[in-house]
Amino acid sequence: MPYIKSSRLILNIILVCLTSLIFSTQVFAGSTQVSATVSNNSVVIGNIINLTITVTDGGSDDYRFDSSSLRNDFNVSSPSQSQEREYINGVYSQQIKWIVSIQPKKLGKLKIPAFKIGSLYTRPIIINVTKASQTVTKNKNASIFITNTVNKKYLYLGQPLILTTVVYLDSPANSLDLNSPVLDNADIEILGKDVTGKTIRNGIQYETITRKYQIHTKKTGNILINSPLLTGSITKIINTNGWRRRGGSQPINVRGDALNVMIKVLPKAAKGAALVSDNVQLFDDSDFAKKPIYAGDPITRNVTLRVASITKESIPTINFNYPKTLRFYPDKDKIKKINENGTTYTEREMQHAIIADKAGKYILPEIKLAWWDSKTDKLALATIPARTLTVLPAKNTAGATNNSAAQNINNSKTTVGPKQTILVNNKSLIYWQIITFILLILLLSLMAYHIYYRKNLQQQQPHKKPKDSPSNALLEVKSALQTNNPSTAYLALLRYSQLTYPSAKNLSQISGLTDLSTEDKASLAKEITKLSLAYTSQSTQWESRALLALLTSASNKENSNENDNIMNLN
Repeated sequence: MPYIKSSRLILNIILVCLTSLIFSTQVFAGSTQVSATVSNNSVVIGNIINLTITVTDGGSDDYRFDSSSLRNDFNVSSPSQSQEREYINGVYSQQIKWIVSIQPKKLGKLKIPAFKIGSLYTRPIIINVTKASQTVTKNKNASIFITNTVNKKYLYLGQPLILTTVVYLDSPANSLDLNSPVLDNADIEILGKDVTGKTIRNGIQYETITRKYQIHTKKTGNILINSPLLTGSITKIINTNGWRRRGGSQPINVRGDALNVMIKVLPKAAKGAALVSDNVQLFDDSDFAKKPIYAGDPITRNVTLRVASITKESIPTINFNYPKTLRFYPDKDKIKKINENGTTYTEREMQHAIIADKAGKYILPEIKLAWWDSKTDKLALATIPARTLTVLPAKNTAGATNNSAAQNINNSKTTVGPKQTILVNNKSLIYWQIITFILLILLLSLMAYHIYYRKNLQQQQPHKKPKDSPSNALLEVKSALQTNNPSTAYLALLRYSQLTYPSAKNLSQISGLTDLSTEDKASLAKEITKLSLAYTSQSTQWESRALLALLTSASNKENSNENDNIMNLN
């Protein structure tokens, strides 16, 4: 009997445990709920929808959400997850949420599929996607809205269009994102930085955000520019009871009005125009009259082209067409954007050096740039008149002294008085003639003695060259090259070439007039070019040793040839 009672007791305990387990399982399973909701099921193409997946159960943590099935029809952001747990009167529960932002890729009815969460499935949702309307109905007292304006309603193909978008906010906002307008066959870029401010409309104070877009269309005709899309969330205050409030986040998708713009084709009258703009300026900042210009001196010229409302890539270059008698060394152009009186200009600054190897007058040709004036619909010309450049002979100390003496002679004046009758004494005249003859004999004797003495002296002392002889000029060149100073070396070489090779029109022709080998002639021409570049630009690296060696070799060969000629003559 005791054995039977104990067996019944164990059986009852087992039955109670099984019943409790089955009951608790049914409660947990029955209390688990899964749902999928969207912030809006009818949207405009480009708008963003917030999809929320919610799981409520009795305590299981093994749940996963996979959003990859959305990617065929939507742009999908990374999901954010939150979790809440409660334990009330011995009952444990939790709620898990995933929120993901999705953006439709195409028009029509799109399906958000059912998602498997644990062992349960959500219900699919149909989203209706439509085109953006040209106008957006706005409440004047709306807490957030957008206005759009363009700088031109009519423009030519190739001209940039400026779209200005202003966002108005009267409530705190979180994580705002202003998406650029979508336009086929066009390049769109943000112009400058956003500008914030404050304004009052209809008695309501708004915070404003202003952004400008530059649009380059690639087709003509009437085009519709859709408004940029503002997404994010704003903070809303919700009354929970008569005395308690709490803040809530509300997602937003806001657009402004779309705008129509007409893109026109350039007329036939615009043929030959390099660009289309409202304003083109071309000017020369160079001042050639500040100081004298000598042969071999580099002359810096600055020319600036300024064009309104154009991209950096579209601004044209300038052809200067200098005569071949001038050497031309351009620097890299500087291109930048500037704002002047509310207009954005693209500016190309051109700087270069001009060198004349010989004295004289040179004509810098007129510069012309044809452009189409979109304000007047006429062909216009931006011009810089031709300029005359006066170049003086290369600087030379001896030459300057001689020129000064000649100038003094030319400036001297002989004053001639009125006609007078002169009486000549014949006896006195004979005496003067005899004295003059004697002085002439003495002078001739002195000259003969001087020549004889000079010949003897030249045999005892080395021959001295005149100051302006090629040998003295060569010594100056060698001295300048040894200091490795390109400016001094260039001017010394220029004087040497004028004395030694008068037929050379510029320094580059010196190598062809020497008695060097063909290979050394090429090397000499190359080194002279390096010297010229170093002379015009201080940043160019230059080394004088090779040029010094080649000039010394050329000089030695010339002296050897002179000695051979003298021996043959003897």
